[in-house]
Amino acid sequence: MGLVGNFAILIFVSVIIKYACDTFEQSATYLGRNMSEGVKGGLINAVGSSLPEMMTTFSLLFFLRDETGFAAGISVTVGSAVFNAIVIPLSCILVVRIWGVKGTSVKSFEVSKVALKRDGFWLLVGELVLIAMLVSFDLFQWWMGAVLLIVYLGYLMHLLKSCGHDGEDDYEYESLESENIFHALAKFDFNKVLFNDKPLSKWSASVNLFFATVVIALACHFLSIAVVGIADGLDIPVYMSALIFAAAATSVPDTFLSIKDALRGNYDDAVSNAFGSNTFDITVALGLPLLVYGLIFGSVPMPQGADVAWLRVLLVAITLVVLAMLYFPKKINGYTAVGLSLLFAVWVGYIAWACQQAGFVL
Repeated sequence: MGLVGNFAILIFVSVIIKYACDTFEQSATYLGRNMSEGVKGGLINAVGSSLPEMMTTFSLLFFLRDETGFAAGISVTVGSAVFNAIVIPLSCILVVRIWGVKGTSVKSFEVSKVALKRDGFWLLVGELVLIAMLVSFDLFQWWMGAVLLIVYLGYLMHLLKSCGHDGEDDYEYESLESENIFHALAKFDFNKVLFNDKPLSKWSASVNLFFATVVIALACHFLSIAVVGIADGLDIPVYMSALIFAAAATSVPDTFLSIKDALRGNYDDAVSNAFGSNTFDITVALGLPLLVYGLIFGSVPMPQGADVAWLRVLLVAITLVVLAMLYFPKKINGYTAVGLSLLFAVWVGYIAWACQQAGFVL
């Protein structure tokens, strides 16, 4: 298939992932309805919206079965983490200023400093553990994937320890508003297809969650094929194609989910989803595929090169800068948006430099 065809697949698959993640989020929200604000965003929403990164990493690693697949997996998770850290808070600021919350424009808002410290701490731990492994070993072995999963387990325990109970009565079922059965099938609205759009129960939510996960997994398989095809068509390394295209495509659910929370006034969930998603990306979305791959096929060489080294440095640097922008000011406002925009310009500059190093000029 040609370059145009692979780009068409990329766009089509991105839409599929977005709709399937809507269904996943609908069901996950019901199952996590008793969790407090901030915890739900950092756990339920973050896991749901980060499934595409994990599925894509699985597919790339098992499809390529070499150092190239490992480098591409790192690129997907790291690229998505940087995108989430910058674009999600920036998008939330812009949409509440333009569209407002319940019809009222919001010029500034506050987020929980406690949630920021908690999520930021575990994200940095995951990033530093990954970097330590990359610089200290020549081969990635199965136990390293297990270590990354243990980091997420620590984050999960911290989340659950701070989990409050809002009460089941606070939950309100939100339909995906499919017009008819064919529209529902096209949007993967399984609750309308299978349960006639009735309010969710534990059974229906679990069934919808399962089918949404299957759709996401299949879509991410074709996404990985398109990423490899685009790399061949542009004559660039697969990791670069994954960094640019796969990371953006898999970050679509995270962005839309946080925007929806921001428009409802759930600012803690909106921001916690970004950092919770990043922690999941770095530890589980990368760690679990590498653990499974290592147990089945053995170790895989660590990716090397100046561009990979710079990617590691930028990941930690951008995380620290974004956390500072959100934590130290009393409120998040237009100045924060300007700072995030400048930071995004730095990221785009790195992408341009990395493409030039790879022999391709954007």
